[in-house]
Amino acid sequence: MAAECSVKSLQDTVTCGLCQEYFTDPVSIHCGHSFCRACIDQRWGEWEINFACPQCGETARKRKISPNRELESVVRFAKRLKREAARGERVCEEHREPLRLFCKEEQKLLCAACSESKDHGAHELIPMEEAAQDCKAEIQTWLQVLREDREKLLTFKQARETSSQEFLEKVDAEKQKTRSQFEQLRQFLEEQEHFFLAQLQELVQRQDEYVAKLCQEISWLDALTDEMEEKCQQPAIDFLQDVGRTLIRCKKWEFQQPADNSVEQEQRLHRLSKRNIILEETIEKCEGTMEQAKRDA
Repeated sequence: MAAECSVKSLQDTVTCGLCQEYFTDPVSIHCGHSFCRACIDQRWGEWEINFACPQCGETARKRKISPNRELESVVRFAKRLKREAARGERVCEEHREPLRLFCKEEQKLLCAACSESKDHGAHELIPMEEAAQDCKAEIQTWLQVLREDREKLLTFKQARETSSQEFLEKVDAEKQKTRSQFEQLRQFLEEQEHFFLAQLQELVQRQDEYVAKLCQEISWLDALTDEMEEKCQQPAIDFLQDVGRTLIRCKKWEFQQPADNSVEQEQRLHRLSKRNIILEETIEKCEGTMEQAKRDA
């Protein structure tokens, strides 16, 4: 703690009271206070008398500015000391200080200087390691939920694949029946044959789309869980960089049980089967009519 206070005191000593940055070309004025040459020149501007110190307010009738070489050396030392203190740690790009705090509101790492700014003054800040543990615990909870949802989807997929084979066999049988019936009146009923086949093919397509959608959702969950498991293995400093984005993706996931369209599919297949029965009766009637026409001829 004493070392940190000493470093803080040194940083205050080498910071210009006007620009709040390290002194650049430091100069001393009449009262002994020091500022960057450019800062004091800008503050005094075109004044000709009563040059007031921006820090203590003491005035002088004449402009008096002297280079402060000793302070310039201290600035160089402070910069080097700060670089050495931050070596081996991730530092803030703005303040070049170690990142050791985590802002829960903005989900980002902060340095000590960031935590004192007005942007984060009212925010809840916690140590980096504590934040990493909290976020990892939340991700583990989401991992459990996502794994359970994946198992549910896998169960739905397996059940549908079992019934799908029988269903597709029924569809194929209807295709064969349709081809056989339309073959008898090919020239006249060719357009109708294509229509019926398209309807049956749509049943197959809907069946495939249903299973494909389940596979897609399972793959999405696999990718998300893999990403989160990999992220949990990262060091805290890397883990927390974009943990907010990962958690947002988790929170957007909402398990929805797939709608079962098997009843509707069976009903459509049944309606097509009834049309085939009508077609068969029509053909038989047509054949009888034609035979009668032959006899009458």
